[in-house]
This record gives sequence, C-alpha cells and structure tokens, in this order.
Amino acid sequence: MSINKLFVISTITLIYCWLMIGHLDSPEKIEPFASGSTYSKKDTPYKFRVPNDGQIMLFEVKGSVVMNSWKSIDIEIYDAQGNYLFAYTDELWAESGRDSDGRWTEYHTHLEYKQRFPSKGEYVAYIHDMSSSRNAYSKSSFNFRILALNGDSRKLKVMLWISGVIAVICLLIIMHRYENGYSSFERKRARRIAKEAALGMSTEPMQVKTAILLFAVPTFFLTLWAMHEDDADIDWLSYSHSKRHIYVDKQLREHSLKSAQFRTGSGRGGK
Repeated sequence: MSINKLFVISTITLIYCWLMIGHLDSPEKIEPFASGSTYSKKDTPYKFRVPNDGQIMLFEVKGSVVMNSWKSIDIEIYDAQGNYLFAYTDELWAESGRDSDGRWTEYHTHLEYKQRFPSKGEYVAYIHDMSSSRNAYSKSSFNFRILALNGDSRKLKVMLWISGVIAVICLLIIMHRYENGYSSFERKRARRIAKEAALGMSTEPMQVKTAILLFAVPTFFLTLWAMHEDDADIDWLSYSHSKRHIYVDKQLREHSLKSAQFRTGSGRGGK
C-alpha cells in the first residue's frame, strides 16, 4: 500500500475523531451561568440534575481577577439526601512580571473539569471562594455552571493522537519524495514493474482493506466506549487521592454520614 493511501486513511480517521470529540464535549442541554456572588459563602444551594447513571458532568467556571492575585473556587457536592460526596477545587489567577525576554503576563480565568457521576438524580452544590487579599476579593468575580455532556471524549483522544502522528509521518515522507524528484510518473512505473514481477497477483487491495480495518475497528469501539455510561460506584475518598482537583474533607464526610444536611465551609484556597 502506498504512503499516499495511508495518509488519506489516517487523515480521514483524524478528522472523524476530531469531529466526534467535539460532539462528546458538547452539553446535552445548554444551561446559563450562575453568578458566584449569589451562591458563594451563602446557604444557597445550586441544584443540578444528572440525567443518566454514569453521566459525564462538566464543571465550568469563568471569572476575572486583578493582576498578581488569585481566587480559589471550591464546589461541594451533595446528593439528594444531603450526603456529602466530594468537592471540586481549582483557582483563577493572573500574574505578570519581567524577565530576560521582557515583560510577560499570564491568565487562568476559565476552568473546566469533567467528572463521572455513577448515579442519576438530583444533586446540590455549595460554593465557597477565597482570594489572596481583601482588595483582590472585592475586585474579582466569577460565574459557574454544571452541565451534562454527551460522552467522555478522553477515551477517543488516543485514536486522535495515533492517527495524527501517522498522518504527519506520511506527509513528511510524501514531501521528502517530491523534494527529491520522486514524481508521480516514477511511482506508477515502479508500481507497474512490481506488479509484473509478481505475475499480476497484486496484494494492494487487500493491504488497503487491512489498513482501513486497523483504523476503523478500534475507532468504532473507542467511540462506543466513549458514549457508554459507566455506572460503577466511586469511593470518593480513595478516588480523590489520585485526582488533583477532587478532594474529600474527612471531617465533613464523617459529620455528613452521621447527620444528613450537615454543611460547613471547607475551602482550601491558596495559590
């Protein structure tokens, strides 16, 4: 099979994966952003619904902070019975400085995190935020929302990278051949000679079919896996040990297990 055909097959796979990832990352239903000032540090629950068992939910936060300051965001999650489950935490920040290359500025004002929820139903979130100073707190703001997504795009990104790497390698080989005068006429002539040497028994069609299957089969099953809703239970305490933005307040968890509807601020904060 020619490099050109392998390039076409891998490129088609790449485009498909890219489009499908866009679909999986899109919300099932668009929800408006809620104002952080309405919910943060107040006994006001933000209610959201997980439509299916094993649903992938997106935590999204957008905000603004003054230069050289930070704001930590903590979103505590409770089930419909008031049982504390876990908290999502992240930070908004803005920094500036000067180095040998001149002045630089960096922002982190848009947060996104995907999390699987084993069970469908109604959930409640309580919001806490903390800033680096009083001045930073008074001049900063944020909005947030929690959305249900169409699937888990992370499972399909493996094939996206594989097909992308193969497509780039093929493209480099094709460019190298053309730069060295390996024309289309010469390729056809070489292919004809090879076919004649093999007494006309070309394996080209079979090679193309094999290549298509090698791309199509794993892509198909990865797509099904990405759209599959895994409803396996999660031990949130153990789960949090390996997740940077997920944590479980042990004291809050113990109180919650003893008495439903127990809540307290447990923001960790601090860039």
